[in-house]
Amino acid sequence: MILRSVFLAIMFGALSSSLVGAQAVLDRQDLVRQLEPITGNDERSVDLYILFALGSHELSEKAGAQLGELSAALMSDELAPHDVRIVGHTDAVGSAKSNQELSERRAQSVVNYLLEADIASARLTAFGRGESNLLSNLAPDDGRNRRVEVIVIRKTDKDMGKSDGHTPIN
Repeated sequence: MILRSVFLAIMFGALSSSLVGAQAVLDRQDLVRQLEPITGNDERSVDLYILFALGSHELSEKAGAQLGELSAALMSDELAPHDVRIVGHTDAVGSAKSNQELSERRAQSVVNYLLEADIASARLTAFGRGESNLLSNLAPDDGRNRRVEVIVIRKTDKDMGKSDGHTPIN
């Protein structure tokens, strides 16, 4: 199966309110525009700042505004046909085991929000990467390592049922 991916990182954690306040919420139209058009193996990304309480997987009230816009973008005609992977990441503070578990719970919290917003469950998968994929230019304990990556899997015409006569191998 041929897939084209778009990466969309959602940053989270105990970020300062001044940092979050400086980052405007991207609306549905902005998100779709930044993810489209996609040709070939293009990858486009955008960082969204989603807050969780320190060491928690509970979404903050401020998280709802950005996740609402993400939900609307994922329901748009441009993105609705495609699958979405939600991948949680943490910094390197704490044990690897606890960070792995926290990243999984945070990714699932985002998936749960999207499910409540009527994004089809068949489109969504959640994964946790813990501290295994730190951003290379940051210190291991930098809060910007705490993020959720949203990957929109762009399917080809063949993947979406416009067959060329061959059955894809799953």
